[in-house]
Amino acid sequence: MVKIVTDSSIMLTVEEGKSEGIAIVPLCVSIKGASYREYEEISTDQFMYHIDNGAIPSSTAPSLQDLKEAYASTDDEILHICMADGLSSAYDSASSFSAAPEYAQRVEVINSKTLCMPQRHMVFRARDLAKEGKTIPEIIDGIRDMMDTAASFLIPEDFDYLRRGGRLSVAAAGIMSILKTVPVLVQSDDGKKLEKLAISRKFDKAIHAIAHALEARRVDASFRIDVSHANNRQKAERAIELLQEIFPGVTIGLHELGPAFITQGGPKCIAVQTVRVV
Repeated sequence: MVKIVTDSSIMLTVEEGKSEGIAIVPLCVSIKGASYREYEEISTDQFMYHIDNGAIPSSTAPSLQDLKEAYASTDDEILHICMADGLSSAYDSASSFSAAPEYAQRVEVINSKTLCMPQRHMVFRARDLAKEGKTIPEIIDGIRDMMDTAASFLIPEDFDYLRRGGRLSVAAAGIMSILKTVPVLVQSDDGKKLEKLAISRKFDKAIHAIAHALEARRVDASFRIDVSHANNRQKAERAIELLQEIFPGVTIGLHELGPAFITQGGPKCIAVQTVRVV
């Protein structure tokens, strides 16, 4: 049987992953020179406390020790599904580590080209296929449609986080902050970066811009939409309300983002994601 390994981008703890038959490798965040494994050594609430008190965090790939423990947890073949290359160094780190002689013959690392909830749905599908006795190539083929249909949109509130992460220029961040605009960013087709989708004056209009993009992707009841937030539940619930009116037959989930993603998207950000699950 194939063992599925992934990173904590899917917003589950190590123990939650074990209960689902999945090995989770925690992403890390650094605050004032100290490194923390998200969910394991720092919660979202604790992380937000540091931010509220002036800390400027950064994110890093999983530790080599955590990768080693995940790979050593089974003698089976391993399919390691990483979050999007370009948005994190997790894929490069896992690819390099898995090339070691003791892992090269039984570990396959793939770039999911997505993150968070679409990645979670993809990982769960891979887990189910592994339980059916599918081989690694068969599992990859079985989740390829999910890789092709996943889409992620971000509405940030603190543009400095995107600027520090290299995803927004200093000039653009300054202009957006001064004009009090509500920008909508979309993950590029190759999954490596964020691109401008729209700039609105109001949050509701920003959600409608996302809805229009989802309609262009032919999102229907075979898809799932997930709305995640960084300590901004009220706006996340408003986003769900608006999206549910436009996509009445689609299941829409509400989630709280973890420290590593908040480091990239910033506090109060809203993420809207979709993927075909049927």
